[in-house]
Amino acid sequence: MALFTTVADRTGQMFFQRRFKISLREYRLIGVVGYTQPTTVLKLADECFLDKAQVSRTVIKLVDAGYLSRSAADGKRASRGGALQLTRKGTELLGQGLKYGRELNTAALTILSDDELRLFSDCLDRLLALATTRYVQAKRNPSLLYPDPIDARGRG
Repeated sequence: MALFTTVADRTGQMFFQRRFKISLREYRLIGVVGYTQPTTVLKLADECFLDKAQVSRTVIKLVDAGYLSRSAADGKRASRGGALQLTRKGTELLGQGLKYGRELNTAALTILSDDELRLFSDCLDRLLALATTRYVQAKRNPSLLYPDPIDARGRG
């Protein structure tokens, strides 16, 4: 699964970089802002399962490029911190990217039958639910998720 996601992600990187002149990570952050806005860098990092510092640097690039805006609590523009929202340019890019992503996914999934697609989708939903639960548990208490291995007889 790791190999599949790596290859698919790298391919998506190339396609999005060529087509939209931004990285796939930048596009994904635009997408998350689109459905959580207004949001903050911290909330965005949590939602994307990314490091706050990485998200902060990427947000600065996206604000500078005109895809995102920041506003302070009083509604004025903020240079740091503040609420993140899509600009008109960001909203347009999000729509174009969603359409393009659907086209890429549809083309890739043509190798599966309708029954295989349903099974694949069900399996992905279940795996994502498990991975998300484990992530939340590990974040709260890493020792709960990966205890020392113990065999059936209680020996470590």
